[in-house]
Amino acid sequence: TPRGRHKRWRRRYVARVATSNLSAQLLTMQRMMLSSTTRVLGALGRMTAARQTAMAPTLASRPFSSSSDAARDRRYHWVEPEAERLIARAYARHRQLAQRDAVSPNGWKSFPPSISIADLESPAIEQEYHYPPKTRGDRIAKKLVDYGEKLMHLFFREKYDHHAVTLETVAAVPGVVGAAHRHLRSLRCMKRDHGWINPLQEEAENERMHLLIWMQHTKPTGIERAFVIMAQGIYVAAYSVLMYLSPRTAHRTVGYLEEAAHRAYTDYLRAVDSGEREREIESVKKTTI
Repeated sequence: TPRGRHKRWRRRYVARVATSNLSAQLLTMQRMMLSSTTRVLGALGRMTAARQTAMAPTLASRPFSSSSDAARDRRYHWVEPEAERLIARAYARHRQLAQRDAVSPNGWKSFPPSISIADLESPAIEQEYHYPPKTRGDRIAKKLVDYGEKLMHLFFREKYDHHAVTLETVAAVPGVVGAAHRHLRSLRCMKRDHGWINPLQEEAENERMHLLIWMQHTKPTGIERAFVIMAQGIYVAAYSVLMYLSPRTAHRTVGYLEEAAHRAYTDYLRAVDSGEREREIESVKKTTI
């Protein structure tokens, strides 16, 4: 009816007017808030500039800042406080080892200071270190490394340099797999990793550089390259599963793998000292690394 249509039009008109009034009020409030925020930020900027100007002589005369200062007062303010504490803890540990080893009877020195040629030639470095298995995971890790070491010795026998090349190709796998595992877990859990990813990647890069140095000395055969491809594929798959199931056992496997590498290189050095590798020594002297 005309009367009903008139009521509907009137309600629509009132709602439109109320909406326009509300929009105008919201726009006015936004302008007021923007103006207030601008004034507050301007005042804070002026206060900060004045404070920095007043504290400039004090900060210039102070060589190091304490941990209780604010982030702007720290000398290396771009480094996160947590990373700064970890770095300080690592250097304190190195300093403690250096002070302890400086008075040790065998004369072995940790880093720092750097290891000299005399330290490398000392009998103390040939002493084999072994971590005894304590848990079931440790025993599993040791068994895996023992089987792999027997297979490597059976395949290479007295070819120490070819053994070293293959060993370095395998030794770079844990760093790559561990860094990827930690990276993916950090993304999956949406949490920080607390500094594990980069050191693992650097360890893998370190092992790769060892491989490139050995490649300046010897060249693997086609059969050895096929063996490397097979060993790398098996080790990547097995270590990935082990890292997912038990990271502690995976890291213990790397420890026993380094013990096997120490034994392999010690055998190589003994063969060199006995005169069995004179031709290889001459080729190393002619190689530019």
